[in-house]
Parts: sequence; C-alpha cells; structure tokens
Amino acid sequence: MRNFTTSLQLITATAMLTATGCTPAIYTNIQKSYPARTEESPVLVYDLADTVPAPAQTLGSVWIKDSGFSTGCSYENIIRLAKNETNKIGGNGLHVVWHKKPAALGKSCHQISADMLLLPDSVYTASYARNAKAQQARIAQYSGTPEIVPADKTDPERKKVNPRYNILHASAGYSMLTSEFKFPRNCDGDPKHWVSVDAGYQWISRIGLGVGIRYTGHFTSGKQRYVSMDSDYEKLNISLHYIAPEIALYQNVGRRWTFHESVGIGYMRYFEGMMHNTESIGGFGVHGTAGFNYRIKPWLGIGAHVLVQHARFDPEKSRTLRQRMSKDNTTMTHISFNGGLSFYFF
Repeated sequence: MRNFTTSLQLITATAMLTATGCTPAIYTNIQKSYPARTEESPVLVYDLADTVPAPAQTLGSVWIKDSGFSTGCSYENIIRLAKNETNKIGGNGLHVVWHKKPAALGKSCHQISADMLLLPDSVYTASYARNAKAQQARIAQYSGTPEIVPADKTDPERKKVNPRYNILHASAGYSMLTSEFKFPRNCDGDPKHWVSVDAGYQWISRIGLGVGIRYTGHFTSGKQRYVSMDSDYEKLNISLHYIAPEIALYQNVGRRWTFHESVGIGYMRYFEGMMHNTESIGGFGVHGTAGFNYRIKPWLGIGAHVLVQHARFDPEKSRTLRQRMSKDNTTMTHISFNGGLSFYFF
C-alpha cells in the first residue's frame, strides 16, 4: 500500500511539473486596474511600429516568455494570453513593445512584452474594425497562412502596401579619390583620402519610384611647408561641391528594412584655397548610390550607403588644377561610404 501511495504521489508530481513546464510563463506589473471584463472580450492590439492613440492610459505591462518546454505558444495563442491579462484589469488595448520570434536553433516560442492599455470608448469603437483586420493579417503572417482578401480587392479597410514618402536624409563618412590627383610640392597630406557629407530630399511614390535632389561635399587638406616667414607651414584647403537632381528607387523588406538606389546628373565645383588666394573651376558630373535604412521609428531611419561620383573638368581653364591633374586624365572620381539618418514624412 505504501509503495502504491508513493507511486501515486510521484506520478501526480510529475504530471504537475509537466503541465507547468508546458505553459508559457506570464509575468505582469499592474499600475492601475478597473473592474474586470469577461475573459474573451475583444482587445485592440497595436504592433511595435504602430502609433498608439494619444488618449490611451497605461494600466501596466505583461511579459510572456518560454518556460523551458512550452507548447501552445504560437503568436495567436501568446496574444490571446496577453489579452486575457488585459481583460483581468479592465483594459481594452494592448501595445506590443518587444517581440522575439522563434528561431531555427533556439526557442520555438513567440515571446512578447506589452503595455496593457485602457482606451476611451470613442477611440475603441472607431478603431475596432481596422485593428481587427490588422490582427488577422499578423496572425496569418506568423502562422504561414495567406491573408484572405476579397476577390474584387474593394475592401475599404485594406491598407496599401507602400505609402508615399517625403524623405529628408543627411549622412557623413569617408571618401576615396580613385583618379590621379597631386598636392603641390612640399605639401604634407594624402590627396586620396577625403571627408564626405551628403544631404538631400526625395519624394517616393507608392510603387517605390521617386525623384529628389542631392548635395554632396568632399573635403581634404594639406600643409604647405615654408611658405612664409611667419610660420613653418600654410594650410591648403581643397573641397568639391556637387548638386544634382536624381531618380530614386526604394524597396521595402518587412516593416523596418528598406533598400534604395539613385542616379543623377549634376554640377560639381572644385575649390582650392591657401593663405588669401582661392581658385575654383566647375564641371558636370554624374552620381549613383546604393544603400539601406533600418526604421527605428515610423518617421526615423538609420542607414548607410555607397556613393560613386564622376566629374569632368577642363584643366586648361585653371593653372592650379592643371598642376594637380595629368594631361591624360581630366576627371575626378570619388567613392564614398557614408552613414546617417533619414526622416520620413507621409
């Protein structure tokens, strides 16, 4: 009898441990609560990149993670558990602020952290239909099933794939001169290495094609030794300034990544100054870029790009430039590697 009782206790403990281990762990931090809603009451869900309505009140937070051997932790089920916790404290909204997806060599569970919200009735009612469709689309995306779309594609709530963008961008980086170019004699410095700055505006249509304008500046300097009696050297400043219209292409990959390219034809001007003397000469050039952006916020992105610029000058119009360039090569070609920010306006 004792052996039977011991075995029964062992089986019961094992079953309880297994059941506990198979359930995702739920942690909550409650700041304020209201009368509970029924368990399956609809809760609006806002994803990481979504904008939460301003009147929303934060009641607390919920964190759902893999307990080690969790099952039933699909995206749909994890969101359902988070909704249940929200209903318990009288909330009607959920804002996902962190989402870790299953990995091939890691945990097989969706894990989230979310703020539990209370939305005014007017906001809740006005947003319900659109939010429900967005939830269905995300569930379909993470479950691997296609989103159901009306055959005539006339659903008024259906979002367009890409909105129109107005983009302001600015970046800086390293620029390398690949064409032949020389500093004056007795001048210290490396004429091949420059500092690059880049800025512009682009308008991008819904199909990813757009137009814009771009400014690029390249800057370098050297030290001319024993130029005057007052000092051991005089600084030589050299800069290139380029402005051009351009055609741009954007490709969105997921919600946050964007790849982009552009080409254009514009005007470049060369400046060289030492002491009180400055000389400049202009010429036409072309440029091409390729890069990527990662959207930190819907309105802010961080990224990098490669820029190639090629301009042709007439050295015969400038004695100084004639000394810098070879007779057989009257062009200047730069390759720049820049990083910076992009600001999106819809």
